[in-house]
Amino acid sequence: MSTAVSNLGYSFSQTKITDFISNLESTSGVLDDQLRPAFQALLTTTGSLTQSQKLLNDAIQISRASGEDLLTVSNDLALAYTGNTKGLKKYYTGLTQAELKSMSFSEVLGVMLKNSAGAAEAYLGTAAYKMNVLSVASENAKEKI
Repeated sequence: MSTAVSNLGYSFSQTKITDFISNLESTSGVLDDQLRPAFQALLTTTGSLTQSQKLLNDAIQISRASGEDLLTVSNDLALAYTGNTKGLKKYYTGLTQAELKSMSFSEVLGVMLKNSAGAAEAYLGTAAYKMNVLSVASENAKEKI
């Protein structure tokens, strides 16, 4: 990911990006090796650190609600950001393909977030989340050895 960050002119923000991913890993229970490619897909498309960070958090919520893996959701959001909403059909937004095409990205994202509201928070109380947190802690401990 550091090459993509440098190519976009954000090498000065590498430490901030690493800290963001690390903090998100511990709070979301999503492993670094899933967060980095998802973030890279969004950053490469949006060209904005702030927008990519927001969208990664949104992608986690949508992923939890839909059951789709994080990278798939991030790639679908990146495509939708550029106007290709075809991949959003699988998220059962209740919108027709014509509606998806006629709405702005922000409007479609709003519908998706409304439909997935509470999914990320509900996940935080599950045994799966607790196991993921333990897995993250274990991976981090191995890296420090």
